[in-house]
Amino acid sequence: MKKILKVGIDFGTSTTVVRVLVDGSDTIDFVKDDKGNSVIPTIIFQRSNGKNLYGERAEKAISNGSEGIPIRNFKMDLLDPDEKVRDKAKAHIYDFLNYIYELYSNCEYSFPEHDETQVLISCPAKWPESLRTYMKETVKKVGFGDNVKDISEPIAASIFSIKKHRKELLQKKIIATNKVLNVLMADLGAGTSDVTIFQLTINEGGHVKCDKTLSYPNISNPNTCGGREIDDLLAKDVLDKCGLSLDSQLFPAFAAKKWKEDLVSDSLKDEDVLSAPNYIIGKDGGNITIKEKIKAYKINRNSFETLTSSHWEALYSIIRGAVMKYKEKCNVGAEDIDLILLTGGHSLWYCVEDLFLGIGVNGYIGKDYKNEKGEIIPALNFKKIKENPKLRIIREANPQETVANGLCLQDSLIDVTTLSCNNVWVKFSVNDAESPKYQVVEIGDVIPLCKEFKFSMKKKHRLVNTDPDIYIYAYSGETLANAKTDCTKVKLEKDPLLLKIFVTTITLGLLLIVDWWEYKCQIQVSIDSNNQLDYCGKVIQYHIVNKDGKTDKISKAWEFKKNSNLGKLLADFVAKMDKIIANEPLKLKKS
Repeated sequence: MKKILKVGIDFGTSTTVVRVLVDGSDTIDFVKDDKGNSVIPTIIFQRSNGKNLYGERAEKAISNGSEGIPIRNFKMDLLDPDEKVRDKAKAHIYDFLNYIYELYSNCEYSFPEHDETQVLISCPAKWPESLRTYMKETVKKVGFGDNVKDISEPIAASIFSIKKHRKELLQKKIIATNKVLNVLMADLGAGTSDVTIFQLTINEGGHVKCDKTLSYPNISNPNTCGGREIDDLLAKDVLDKCGLSLDSQLFPAFAAKKWKEDLVSDSLKDEDVLSAPNYIIGKDGGNITIKEKIKAYKINRNSFETLTSSHWEALYSIIRGAVMKYKEKCNVGAEDIDLILLTGGHSLWYCVEDLFLGIGVNGYIGKDYKNEKGEIIPALNFKKIKENPKLRIIREANPQETVANGLCLQDSLIDVTTLSCNNVWVKFSVNDAESPKYQVVEIGDVIPLCKEFKFSMKKKHRLVNTDPDIYIYAYSGETLANAKTDCTKVKLEKDPLLLKIFVTTITLGLLLIVDWWEYKCQIQVSIDSNNQLDYCGKVIQYHIVNKDGKTDKISKAWEFKKNSNLGKLLADFVAKMDKIIANEPLKLKKS
């Protein structure tokens, strides 16, 4: 079998990440620059000597005040209405992807042996086919070869996140075979913030499929609500409060970004108070007043959220807009969202999750609040997310790497098979006539499953008995001797077409005679991927004229359908996820 090297390229607005994986391996390798960085800034620095710098070297040249032109965010210009701007952006993208190919070529010798290479390039869900085709063709032109495929960012992020957290998601029954998941993905980058909502299913073969996808804002309404806004606000706040000139060279945005990433976000998460950044210490120029202001500078959660409130308002507006649009399109609201995926470096802020949990930012953004008129403005109610935020909000330690990792895993399968860790038996009773105990599930059986049982039972009782009393008993445990037991009574269908009454030759005087009756049963028992036991079937009642087994005509027949009244009787009764918890006591839920 051929070994294929999968190369996943997540070409982002502010950073580019490249990951590689050989088929059959579980190890994802990195493409790094000459400084050892695996997250590469998407920056070009055009120097006056005509030689360009890229990535980390470009950032360093800019910070050192080198003479030249910094080029950032050029990916966003692909959506500009001006054709000249778009063409310029395409030239920069070709230039930067050529640099990425050079880095890949330098690392290729260290990758596992392989027979061929496939490149997978990520594209925003809202991109039209023309831009997807452009990106694929550009990847081919720079030297990666002809085997190039574009993958939507939500699919890539979903595959990596669900595969990584598969065990916990299975245990809490959030994912299951063919179960539809309503997923909200918030891609919070340095330049823009985009929300994509879609429906995800994993089929029996473990393949992931995304349907009914909506991205917001759409392609004709781009936004600039990104992490760079926070950088600029922090830089301006420090310069202003320290009495320094608003000259960006005294505390440029890249320095504010580094301060933010190294200290601000984590410190505010822990509710610490921060002093002025080291970058500006000593820049007082001998001015005692400025020196005192620098010493006195402090920022805490409250002051930070007040300072950046316009940004969080804009971000929450994007989230609300996406949810409202999806409600209109698919009748799925915030309360129906099963999973939230947070990607992009800007998602690391401590307060991002607060926007979804009703905690809010700055006292009102993302939570119910009263406006100036005294009216209650309700927040979005992500009901399912609030029930288990630690599991239902997925954000990796390095969220900017999520998509690239998912690209490499594109053809890998996600095993959502549920294996039973208990034996389960059922027994049926009709008018006190009892069937044998039938085993429905054995330890190690794959769930869901369905089994059909046909049997007959005989019982002596009066002819005047009408509708039978039918019970289903369920037993679960390692053996029948130590199994837990529960039962439920079957509700019979009242449809007259299902109730067939035949006039027999027996006279009215014989109705009080105790006689033999036979019940022929055909019952189907199923257990779905949510571990719920269900049933349907038919019971036919015969009158037996004598003990030798000679039967009269059919007296009555009854049918009962799924969900008659068992419901969630065995919601936790049948299968436990993974054999680690095989010995956990069963918890029965009665309907």
